Amino acid sequence: AINSAATEPPRPRSSSTCSSAMALDGVSPADIAWVLTSSALVLLMTPGLAFFYGGLVQGANVLNTMMMSIISMGVMAVLWLFVGFSLAFGSGGGAFIGDLGYIGFSGLESVL
Repeated sequence: AINSAATEPPRPRSSSTCSSAMALDGVSPADIAWVLTSSALVLLMTPGLAFFYGGLVQGANVLNTMMMSIISMGVMAVLWLFVGFSLAFGSGGGAFIGDLGYIGFSGLESVL
């Protein structure tokens, strides 16, 4: 007897049952986890650098020097949201860098 399930062609999944991790073809969850882990380590490095810079200046300038390092974290977050995501996960471009197709998260509606 022939198994009828083995002879049927696979049915395409509807977009409602497909998870967002499966919708991003070519991007594995391990790659995303590595990028997030690396980003978290850089984010933790910035306050450490602020304390280092604070120790290099006179007492009156410690707060100003440390706040400039903390503000740089906000600037980095905004740059990542608008440009970095597109360069990291863009579909075009070279082997190591993407294109600017997702700049400002534009065009992600068609992917997700």
